Amino acid sequence: MKAYLAHTENALRLLTRNKVALFFTYLFPLIFFFLFGGMFGGAKNTGAMLQVISVVLTIGVLGSGLFGAGMTTVQEREENILRRFKVTPSGALPILLATLTSGLIAYLPLIGIIIALSRVWLHVPLPPRLPDLLVFSSLGLLAFRGIGLLMASVVNSSQEGQAVVQILYLPMLLLSGAMLPLEMLPASLQKLAAFLPSAYLFSGMQSMLLDQQNLWHSAWQALALVLTAGAATFLALKLFRWDKDEAAPPRAKWWLVAGMAPFVFLGLTQLNSQARVVEEKKQTRAMHRNRQFVVENVRVFVGDGPVIERGRVLVKGGKIVEVGEQGGLPAPPDAEVISGAGKTLLPGLIDMHVHLGASGLPKYDPDEKNPEDRRLAAYLYCGVTAVRSVGDWLDRSLALKRRVESGEVLGAELFAYGPLFTAEGGHGTEYLDMMPANVRPQARDQFLRIPASPADAATMVHQLRLDGVDGIKAILQGDFGSIHFVHLDPPIYEAVARAAHAEGLPLATHTNTPQDVEEAIAAGSDSIEHGALSDHLPSADLEAMKAAGLAYDPTLSVVAVFRDVAAHSTAMLDSPLVQQVVLPAKMAEARQAIAAHTAGPGPFGRHPEFSGNVAANLVAAWQAGVTLIAGSDAGNLYVIHGPTVQRELALWVEAGIPAPVALQAATSGAARVLRAQDRLGRIAPGMQASFLLVDGDPAADIHALERISSVVFRGEIVNRPDLLKDVKGERH
Repeated sequence: MKAYLAHTENALRLLTRNKVALFFTYLFPLIFFFLFGGMFGGAKNTGAMLQVISVVLTIGVLGSGLFGAGMTTVQEREENILRRFKVTPSGALPILLATLTSGLIAYLPLIGIIIALSRVWLHVPLPPRLPDLLVFSSLGLLAFRGIGLLMASVVNSSQEGQAVVQILYLPMLLLSGAMLPLEMLPASLQKLAAFLPSAYLFSGMQSMLLDQQNLWHSAWQALALVLTAGAATFLALKLFRWDKDEAAPPRAKWWLVAGMAPFVFLGLTQLNSQARVVEEKKQTRAMHRNRQFVVENVRVFVGDGPVIERGRVLVKGGKIVEVGEQGGLPAPPDAEVISGAGKTLLPGLIDMHVHLGASGLPKYDPDEKNPEDRRLAAYLYCGVTAVRSVGDWLDRSLALKRRVESGEVLGAELFAYGPLFTAEGGHGTEYLDMMPANVRPQARDQFLRIPASPADAATMVHQLRLDGVDGIKAILQGDFGSIHFVHLDPPIYEAVARAAHAEGLPLATHTNTPQDVEEAIAAGSDSIEHGALSDHLPSADLEAMKAAGLAYDPTLSVVAVFRDVAAHSTAMLDSPLVQQVVLPAKMAEARQAIAAHTAGPGPFGRHPEFSGNVAANLVAAWQAGVTLIAGSDAGNLYVIHGPTVQRELALWVEAGIPAPVALQAATSGAARVLRAQDRLGRIAPGMQASFLLVDGDPAADIHALERISSVVFRGEIVNRPDLLKDVKGERH
């Protein structure tokens, strides 16, 4: 122990005299700190600054390990410093351990300096996972100093050492993700990065700083760092040379690979995996969502009634922190200022009735990859920041929901209401007949729930709650024109409703007649979808809906398609937003299909009746004081995912609904039905910063919703052109 302590003291004294080691331990990282801190606007974006801290600490670890430990040991051997200790009885182990310890003691102040500078200079709050960060970065430091010591043991001169260090240092720095995001690198380099300890070091630091994850989240990487530190130090001890005249055998350099064996193993396990690229995507997303900015001189539609004609909205860390009149408190000096002159800021729009599994286009593309991802991206591009899926494949919906929540996928937030509860031969089962025979069993399991009894219904609802759905969707519909459907038995439907309430899940019910609506009201459904197409809803039903607090979702968009297609009109495709999110070739196919359409005895042939009924029922529901929500039924033919709410609300206003009422239905009203009113649907302090800026005033001209200036999602100012590239990659 005495020898170890003496060598540690000596190593620290020599470190203070080693200009190269001091440069790479302190000055080099600090240069990047000030450079990147100013370049990336660290004062305005906490996330960007946390990213900078990850980069700087990674640079410090690499420099301390390869230059501080590796090159310093080579120089000490050449200057005969090590030779002086050869005759002592302590041996090489205390020297190596002292080198590890002295480097750690020298490195820890760098963390303190960087955190303090960030706090004082750029007002960045202290990282909540600071203890975990200290432990993880210390493990990284020990691993890289071990690698440096092993490198020193296998090179024969300073010149050779410099060459080996450069071969190690530059690739590790460039391929760690610190200099360039891994997703920007070619696939071959991404695979190479999977074998480098620097990539795991940087990823772990990002996880703790940006994602606020604890050390356990990076336990596998931490274990690899510990094993690398141990293996590299052990091999350095076995290959240790006191004298510069002792030459290392030519094959000794292969021991460097052996020292990094844990990361070779990690690389092999992830060779065909995108897990690390995905993890970096999430961390980049977290960085973008931590920026601080203020929108000034803007009209603010707050979502639940009042309008601030000349307001300002301050966003920080993904949340709205201040809303007020322009000219109130001054904006923080570090906040980015965005002018909202001539614009309206309103909560992100919410489409309450979508089917992500269908495109809405006349031709199915079997080669389309991840179509639901791109449909959610199209929604976000159009300012729709949340959608309620009311009938899609269960596992795919829940997986997509998780990927959006994690930041892996950038798209509208997804509320999954699970499979359709229907009868054998009921509405929903007809879609199975359109699928290949080998797909139907899986589709039935994923898309439908057909309970045989009330007890069966309750069991199914319970399991869906365990699966993680946000709500339940049930079908009450009999014959539709010339199309025959089996109606769900009332006792089974009532059991579904009771079970949903018992499980704490909201229930959305598809209806087609006043009788269906009355059954849904009696069972306590939370929302009525479509209402009655073939009849006017009696005033008694509307009064009962208001008294029970049920929400009414008329889905005018899908009925308007009946009218437009029967008239060979392409009105639903003429919106600039629709044309931006649909490929030209697919748009041409849709126009050709409409031009060739021939009306038959089905719903298209009854469009005048349906259009009149749904419009009249909507206006009557509004006049009766029923809660209104806006859903489009997107995924049905020619109801294209993306600008769905814009089309729906325009039809509402055309039917006679005031624009402010329509806007409220698509924001605060929808959020309440989703039970997310504490974070969505309003512009107020503490709410999630998901909103859009449009040119003009949609409360006066509902079509202003199509003139989108900016979309903000969870504090991230969405790069809409880049998002559109992801949606329509083959165009660019």
